[in-house]
Amino acid sequence: MIKVITKDHTGDVISLIDERLRNEKFSKDREFVAICAWVRERLLEEELDSDELFGRIQSYAVNKRRKKPTIASNLEKALTMGRPLDVFIGWLRHLR
Repeated sequence: MIKVITKDHTGDVISLIDERLRNEKFSKDREFVAICAWVRERLLEEELDSDELFGRIQSYAVNKRRKKPTIASNLEKALTMGRPLDVFIGWLRHLR
């Protein structure tokens, strides 16, 4: 289950993104890398659009339903429970 996490600092989130992208296992998933890069850039610019992030995560979940049904299901459930950024952070923390 992906937990919804709140009140993280921008620097902490960027560090978490960088850590996951250095992991070869996760860096092979182009769609995941694209979402991470987009969030990282938006956080640095302080222009993160919650609706767009929701759409990107939801699209990822839909695209992964066949290959990774548990992850897709968990992401979709988490999106109904919290802010998209909190879901994204929870997702990153879940990937260890």
